[in-house]
Amino acid sequence: MLLHLPEGGRVVHEEHAPITLPKGWFRVIRQREYVPGSVRIVAD
Repeated sequence: MLLHLPEGGRVVHEEHAPITLPKGWFRVIRQREYVPGSVRIVAD
C-alpha cells in the first residue's frame, strides 16, 4: 500500500508524540501478530 502526501502530514496517536512527515510517497507496512492458529493484522 502506498500513501501520497503532496503537502506532508502528521501521524497522531494518543500514546506517542506526533510524527511530522515530509511531502512525498510512503510505503505503508501493516504490523502483524501471531495468535495461536493464525496471523492477524494489529488493530490499534
